[in-house]
Amino acid sequence: MINFQPQFVNVLTSLFDAPAVIVPHDSPFDAAAEVGGHTLLAHFKSDATAPRIRAGIHQVKRYSNVAFSGQIPLLVVPFMTERGKQHCKAENVSWMDLSGNASIRGMDLIVRSSGQSNQFKKRGRPRNPFALKSSRVVRLMLANPDRSFRQHELAEAAHISPVLTSHAVSGLIHDGFLERLQDRSVRLIEPDQLLAAWKKAYSLDGHTVLRGHTSAGSGRAGTEQLWSILWQHGVEHAFTGLSAAWMIAPMSMYRISSVYLKEQPSPELLSALRFEEESRGANTWLIIPNDDGVFWGTKEYESMPVVSPLQVLLDLKDHPERSEEAAEEIQKKFFPWADQKL
Repeated sequence: MINFQPQFVNVLTSLFDAPAVIVPHDSPFDAAAEVGGHTLLAHFKSDATAPRIRAGIHQVKRYSNVAFSGQIPLLVVPFMTERGKQHCKAENVSWMDLSGNASIRGMDLIVRSSGQSNQFKKRGRPRNPFALKSSRVVRLMLANPDRSFRQHELAEAAHISPVLTSHAVSGLIHDGFLERLQDRSVRLIEPDQLLAAWKKAYSLDGHTVLRGHTSAGSGRAGTEQLWSILWQHGVEHAFTGLSAAWMIAPMSMYRISSVYLKEQPSPELLSALRFEEESRGANTWLIIPNDDGVFWGTKEYESMPVVSPLQVLLDLKDHPERSEEAAEEIQKKFFPWADQKL
């Protein structure tokens, strides 16, 4: 447990450019300090994970109507995350962190500070939950946003080791996307936020993408011819991007056909496609994934395999043309719980 009071005083002194001192108080808060003619009541949480932020906000709001002029209740953490800031803003709760960031509002008082780095980083930060095989855990959770999982269930379903599963779960808990229940299972907190975070972190160029021209041409006809050639050559594949969006949520015509291939295309296949690699004006993207997880949830539409709506949504981020409009249609159809524009 951090002895937060000395740092609490130091940060307040810096924020107000005036000496702050701890004073006696008769309240349920962890500490009270006077600075610049104001009394600040601190409710301290040891980290800014979502469950602790929610509990802290509840506690601060419970006593927000303290009947003493000049007293300002606020939530204090070692370092406030972006999601924590959003929660506090939505609940109109003042906060500060021991790293020097703050958003404090009281009668005749507004104090804001940002841009200070985390002074309380722990060694061995949990693994990035969106990295390669770790992202399989994210896929499972987003496919079942209302269900809780035990870690061994996630490991078995994701076909990854218990150790890797533990790292991925720890990363998601650390970032406030999962919470651990009393039975030790985990469940999602605000899945729309997790989906938005993954989309922000995701890049199609994390895979190997061959952009070029084929004899198949553009649009629907090009996709059908591309599928026919891949099928004839026995190449495991699944469409994504705009061509996939047109199949699962039709809304407009498109030009580029994007398809995942299970392995590097052979010279024979490239010859059959008459594929010439050239990014300018490309009508075909051949994508070799960095993890086979992209194929999870693949379904056939009119005999053509298409990756899951989740994967299509991620991949549309890096597509041109009317990709944003296509993404909105997919969100409405397959992710109605995501009430914000992703």
